[in-house]
Order: sequence, then structure tokens, then C-alpha cells
Amino acid sequence: MSRFRIPALVDLITVSDPAQIADLAEDPRLDREYVIRGPLINRIVTGRIRKVLSLDGSPCPRSRRAGRSGRRRLKARSKRA
Repeated sequence: MSRFRIPALVDLITVSDPAQIADLAEDPRLDREYVIRGPLINRIVTGRIRKVLSLDGSPCPRSRRAGRSGRRRLKARSKRA
């Protein structure tokens, strides 16, 4: 895992190890809400993620937290599309 950080501009973590990816996926500090906050480049990327990973104005199932209500319904609907 490597981290590239420039305060107020970008905070980026790069991970290629499957075990570390699984650990990070369960880390509550890394949510899937895609709230536009933090360093400038992170906000720009987050805005693009929200725009690209949406279906009828709602986040696609895979881009939502696993425990989030409505994820199963959206997942079923996206499979039909």
C-alpha cells in the first residue's frame, strides 16, 4: 500500500494486495457515500464518481455500502436493465 498526500489538494492510497483491499473495504472510515468533502482533487474525483456510478439518479448497487437499505432492490433492477 502506498499513500500520496498533498494537504488540501489530494489524499490518495494505492492498494494492489487483495487482503489489504478486503480490509479497506470493511473499514468504516472509507465510506461509499461519496460526500464531496476533503482535498480539492478528492472532491473533483468524488463528483465524477457520483455522476458515473448512478442509475436513474440513485447510486448503483456496487457503489453503495453493503448494509445500506435499498441496495438489493437497486441491484435487482440493474440486472434487469
